[in-house]
Amino acid sequence: MYISLSHITKCTLNCCRLWGGYLLSSLLKRPIVNHLPYFLSVEPVNVCNLRCPQCPTGMGMYRREKSYFNQTLFQRVLQEVGDYLLCIQFYFQGEPLLCPSLCEMIKQAKSKGIYTIVSTNAQLLDEPMARALVESGLDKLIVSMDGLSQEAYATYRVGGELCRVVEGMQHLSAWKKRFRCTHPTVELQWLVLRSNEQEMKEVRKRYKSMGADKLSFKTAQFYSLPHGDPLMPRSEKYNRYRCLPDGSWVLKRKLRNRCWRLWTGAVIDVEGNVRSCCFDKGAEHVLGNLHHQSFRDIWMSVGAQALRKRVLHSRSSIEMCRNCTE
Repeated sequence: MYISLSHITKCTLNCCRLWGGYLLSSLLKRPIVNHLPYFLSVEPVNVCNLRCPQCPTGMGMYRREKSYFNQTLFQRVLQEVGDYLLCIQFYFQGEPLLCPSLCEMIKQAKSKGIYTIVSTNAQLLDEPMARALVESGLDKLIVSMDGLSQEAYATYRVGGELCRVVEGMQHLSAWKKRFRCTHPTVELQWLVLRSNEQEMKEVRKRYKSMGADKLSFKTAQFYSLPHGDPLMPRSEKYNRYRCLPDGSWVLKRKLRNRCWRLWTGAVIDVEGNVRSCCFDKGAEHVLGNLHHQSFRDIWMSVGAQALRKRVLHSRSSIEMCRNCTE
C-alpha cells in the first residue's frame, strides 16, 4: 500500500494540533478544538446474529430498523476527512460480517492509506469471507472468543458455535499463507467472565495454534449495575467494578473530568448520526447527522463543544461516562 507524503504530513500536523488542544483543554477547563479526529468508528450494520446478554444489541435495549452503512455517504466522509485519519474501526453495535459491502469499504479506506480494524464474533467467517477479508487489505481482525468449551462460550455468546470461530481463524490463516501476506493480524479477544475464568490458562497455550497472532483479555462491561451480575468474574484483576459495603457495584477507576475520546475520534452509525463515542449506545449525545451537515461542521458545532465542556467540568453527570473505564 502506498501512503503519500501529503497524507503523512496532514496526519502529523493534525495529531500535533489534536494533542496540544487536548492538553490545553484539560488544563484550562475550556474545550480547544482546531483539528479533526484521527480515528473513526463506522457502523457497517446495526444488527447481530447473536444474543449476548450484556450487549445492547443482543439484549434488544434499543430497537432499530435493520440498515447498512450508505456507500455514497462513506465515500463523502473519506473525501472530507480521510486525509487526516490514521485508523477506521468498522464496528459499533452490529456484526460487521453481515454487511455485504464491508470489504469494499475497507478497500476504499486502504486506498487513502488508513489503517483498518474489524471486530467480529466470527460466526460468518467461512472460507469465502476469509479470502475476501485478506484480499481487501484489512490490517487487523479482532475475533471474540470467550471460552474454550462450547458450554463456556455459549454462556455469553448466546446462539453461537465455538467450532465456527476456530474454523474461521484457520480459514484466515490458510488464505494468508496462500497469498504470502501477514495481514490481517488476528487478535483473539477474550472477555473475562465467571464462566470462562478457569480456561484462561489453557487459552494462553493454544491461541497461536488456532490461528491467532495475539491474545488479549478484556474486562466486561455490565448494564446490570448497581446490583452486579452472576457473570462478573471472581478475579479482582479482571473485574472493572468493586463491591461496596451495601452490596452495590461501582467502577473501580476514579472518573476524571477529562476524556481523550471526545478530542480524538467519533462514531458514525448506519443512520449517518455522528455520536460522541462508542459508549453512547442509546444515541443520547448525537452531535449531528451527515445527511444534513458536513463532518467538520458537526465536529466543531456548539453541541459538540458543549459536551466537551461538560466532560471537563462534571463528567460524572453524564450517564454513559459513569460506566466507562477511560
